Amino acid sequence: MSRYYIHLQDPNGHCHDGEGFEAEGLDQATAVARETAGQLLREAVSKGEDAVSLLMCLDDSSGTRIANFAVHGSFATYAQTGVRLG
Repeated sequence: MSRYYIHLQDPNGHCHDGEGFEAEGLDQATAVARETAGQLLREAVSKGEDAVSLLMCLDDSSGTRIANFAVHGSFATYAQTGVRLG
């Protein structure tokens, strides 16, 4: 098990550090990050947000950036786009 961290940046450029979580490898960590993004979008849409756009970054325990997720959503749909690993 390794420790991973999710960081969020809202459209105003404000960063929000999330709590770390344990995962067995990159695939599981990425799945957790995607589910977290989906939860954030569902919460925002349920509160009546017209549109949601944020950047979510996944780092490992050493602070190395593993993935960036450009997350977009609206009343009608929510989707995760721009997944890039590297």
